[in-house]
Order: sequence, then structure tokens, then C-alpha cells
Amino acid sequence: MVGSINIAMRHLLGLVLLACSTQAGWFSRGSTEKADTKNAAQTPPAETKAPPPPPVEELAAAERDHTCAAGLVFDVYANGASTDPVRVEMSGGQCETVAAFEAAVSRAVCEHQAACHVRDGAGRRVRRCSELSRNSAEPGVQPGVIPRAYGVRRDMRFVFATEEIGFKRYLPHLQITLTTLAEEPRLFALDNFLTEDDASQLIEDALAISDDEHKLTRSSVGAKGYSRCGNQPVRGLS
Repeated sequence: MVGSINIAMRHLLGLVLLACSTQAGWFSRGSTEKADTKNAAQTPPAETKAPPPPPVEELAAAERDHTCAAGLVFDVYANGASTDPVRVEMSGGQCETVAAFEAAVSRAVCEHQAACHVRDGAGRRVRRCSELSRNSAEPGVQPGVIPRAYGVRRDMRFVFATEEIGFKRYLPHLQITLTTLAEEPRLFALDNFLTEDDASQLIEDALAISDDEHKLTRSSVGAKGYSRCGNQPVRGLS
């Protein structure tokens, strides 16, 4: 009788311990730890930010067909001008004909179809739509997306457009940056015009000149300093 009671008590005690351990989370299927659902609910999911889209100018340049097989729409400016462009639209067949391309630009700003040659924003000669499209898409060459052509009379030199004070224009073929300092008079700062090696070489070459007529000397002040031309006195000043 006593043995039966002991066995029954042990079974009862085992059931109580099993029930307590299950409620306390001592046992779980597939894991020895109970998930912390309370803290997990309070932890916000990590935010994933999408990369910013590229600038519109870069998208337009990347998507543009530089062969201009379907033609090209571009703006024509007078030499050195930043305003009042003439919008020109050329078909694919016209675009790759040098005569047709230059005639279209000349009619727009030079009043005669053979009066002008064409330059891009960096001052480079362009003869076809494909060259203008490709050059104008280079970073820093021009503002805006629409390609810009400049009509330059054949007896004139190209003049850079100022755009606005502070505007920076990159010249890829020279690796120089122009910064507009003033519009009237037209004034630019040239960045990377001379390298350190260039400047050192100029100084070295200048200091190497030894003849009296051409060597470096202290600058004179007033007419007295200009009273001689080489070794000959100037009449009226000697």
C-alpha cells in the first residue's frame, strides 16, 4: 500500500514539474530559448534607402543617340552670346552633311548660309550633328541638356559665352576650367592654365637670359626709363 502511494506521488510530482517547465518556456520545439516577441515588436525594421537618381543632364546625355540617325534638335547662339538662341531641327540625312549643317547654323545667326563655321561650347570646331551631340554631352562643356552650337563668322575668332557670374565651363581638350568673373567686360579665371612644372620652367628660362637687352631687370617708372631703344637714344628724350 505504501509502495503504491509513493509511485503515485512520484508520477504526480513529475506531471506538476512538466507543466511548470512548459509554462515557463523551459522546453520548446527546435530551440532552447523562447523568442522575445515583445522586444521584437518594438524594434522597427531597418530602412533601405534607394540610391538617388542621376541628374537629368546625365540621363539625357546617356540616352541620346550620338549618331543622330533620326536627326537632332539643337540651339544656335551668336558668337559669345548666352541668350536669344534659335532652335534648329535637322533630319538624319541633313545632319551628317557638312554643308547642310553649317548652312543651317549660318542661316540662324549669320544671315547667310555660308557666312559662319560652327563651334561647340568649349570652342571646338564641329562639322556634323553627331560631333555636336557628342561634344555637348561631355560634363561641364555647356549648361542645359539641349546641344548648343555657336555660329562664328569666318573672319572672326570664337568668343566664350559668359552665361552668368560664377559659371564654370570645362574645356576637355585643354583640361582647363573657365570661371566667369564678369560679363561686361568679359572676364574669366583659368584654372589649371599652368602646372607647377610649367611655371618653374618659365622662371628658369627667364633667369637664364643674360644679354642686357632681353634679360630680366627692375621695371622703370616714368618716361626716363624709356629714353633708350636698345643702345640707341630716342630723339627728344635723351
